[in-house]
Amino acid sequence: MFYDVAMNFVIGTILMVAGAIMIWIPNRVFTWILRASILFLFVNGAVLFIRFLKNKKNKDFFFSILSIAFMFFLMNFRYIPQWILRVNFGGYCILCGTACFIQLVIDKINHLKRKFFNFIF
Repeated sequence: MFYDVAMNFVIGTILMVAGAIMIWIPNRVFTWILRASILFLFVNGAVLFIRFLKNKKNKDFFFSILSIAFMFFLMNFRYIPQWILRVNFGGYCILCGTACFIQLVIDKINHLKRKFFNFIF
């Protein structure tokens, strides 16, 4: 039980710090994530291509080309991924808010105590 509470506290603290960093310097964070993604896609494409040369599996070649193509897409269209992330995060927030509101109504119907605290949480 103590382990679960401690882990929730640590994870919550890390997420709060990461969220604060993303609020204060969002462009740097997004640029760093984008560069790391581009680098990862390049390395992944190269590894898959080398694996294709060794094993001659067509799926390795296909995913290698797909990885390199997506890398070039991210390099040339930097604002599309940012827009997609914003829209997805906004949708996620709306879904979470709706779920919390539904849970508040269910708790009210079941006459549970501390229902408003759970809604604020």
